[in-house]
Order: sequence, then C-alpha cells, then structure tokens
Amino acid sequence: MSVNGVVGDDNIAAMWKSHFEIVYSSANNTCYRQLFESRINALIPGIYTKISMDDIMEILPKLKHNKATGPDGIATEAFIYGTPRLFAH
Repeated sequence: MSVNGVVGDDNIAAMWKSHFEIVYSSANNTCYRQLFESRINALIPGIYTKISMDDIMEILPKLKHNKATGPDGIATEAFIYGTPRLFAH
C-alpha cells in the first residue's frame, strides 16, 4: 500500500505521526471546537448535541477509500484506520 507516495507500514505510520504532530501543536482546540459547534448549529440547530462518538465510529468505516484530501490535507484513510483518540477531534 502507498499513501502520499510513502510505502511500508512503519514509514506510513511515521508520516502520519509527523503530520498530526504539526496539526495538534498548531491548533487551539477550544477555538476550533467552538467554530465547529457554531457551524453545525447554524446548519441544523440542536444537531450538535445529537452527534456521539458511537455515531462517528459507525460511519467512518463506510467512507470511500482513495479520495482526494480536503484543505486540511488529511486523507480519508487516516480516519478509516484511526483510533477513537483521533475520532474525538
């Protein structure tokens, strides 16, 4: 398997480790959480309180593989093969 041109389980894991170290060290989670909540509530008032970790864990394996990354640069596979610690974010 190849992810962003990187091959081998250890190399792929190291690539994601590096990526998320940058993401997590550069973001103020409180600010982004508030932004996320306000955007969700603006779209569908009250839905934020209805989204649970179980909902997220149920839907992630159903995501399509090999899709282009979004503006955050995170590949879908990172979420598909991620852990609950990642899902919380």
